[in-house]
Amino acid sequence: MKKYISIAGFLVICITNSAIGQTGISTNAPNKNAILDLNNSNGSNTKGLLLPNVALTAVNNAAPLTAHVAGMHVYNTVTAGSGANMVSPGEYYNDGTKWFRIAGTAWALGGNAGTTPGTNAIGTTDAADLSIRTNNANRMRITTNGNLLVGTTTVPTGGANAKLIVNNGTTKGALQIKDGTQADGASLMSNANGLARWQKTGDLTTIYRSTLAQTFSPATYNTIQTSQPMSITIKGTYIATLRWWGISQGPNVGGVTSAYIGLFKNGVLVDEIEYYYPIVGANYYTFTITLLAPDCDAGDTLAIGVRPSVGAESTSKNWYTGGAGLIPQFMPSIIVSKL
Repeated sequence: MKKYISIAGFLVICITNSAIGQTGISTNAPNKNAILDLNNSNGSNTKGLLLPNVALTAVNNAAPLTAHVAGMHVYNTVTAGSGANMVSPGEYYNDGTKWFRIAGTAWALGGNAGTTPGTNAIGTTDAADLSIRTNNANRMRITTNGNLLVGTTTVPTGGANAKLIVNNGTTKGALQIKDGTQADGASLMSNANGLARWQKTGDLTTIYRSTLAQTFSPATYNTIQTSQPMSITIKGTYIATLRWWGISQGPNVGGVTSAYIGLFKNGVLVDEIEYYYPIVGANYYTFTITLLAPDCDAGDTLAIGVRPSVGAESTSKNWYTGGAGLIPQFMPSIIVSKL
């Protein structure tokens, strides 16, 4: 009997309050701006509002409701659906076409804690580009194919396989990279692992000078001594130009002196030329010869060797450097340049 009296009393309250536009529960003075006010009149609120517990099936499915209703709020109790339509336990509201989860998984403007890579992400779960704006203008876009576009919303012709595309229109300076190696006139280079750095064209050519007197015999290659190792710093193909200045013990029966000039990479012969020079007696002579070192990697070391080859008399026809004294113009030098 008390149950019916309570319901009847509640209906009377609702009817009475409806006449003035507000309904109050636990209060006899509902806020005039609220349709329903659940606050206690004495301010001692110790209970909350419990939403209907339902088991949703997917964000694009109204079930267990019979239709999508804009403004509908429920608490979902299950994990169901798949992909972009999956639902998980939490509060949902309906916009008239689908369900949306409230808070819980939303990204906070002040930062987030407890995220898990691979589970939490900023982006889209459907086949739609992600757009980043400032002042309501598109500044950056990530396409569904993984292209990162800066200053444009479309992939330009020929850029389908490019992961980073910068379009600065007709304004120069679309790309700026500062890592301490930047310099006027420098080009962007990379090593074998794709690590980029700025490199001036002049830095790709190095001059190495010989500073010690040497003897080069026909028996084997002897490496021309240089003031520092000829080390490669950037992957690529290089040429090594020998600027010879030296002396021979004399010509062979044909009136020439000759020698094999070889270029070695990490101790392995990669290029070789036999050079002939007409002389009379034991004389100084100079010449320039260029050799090729293909497919060099950073860290490789080059060297030029000399092995005289003066026919039947080769065993007694050595080549020498430094016989005129240890001054640069009477010693060989090597120029190494990257192609």
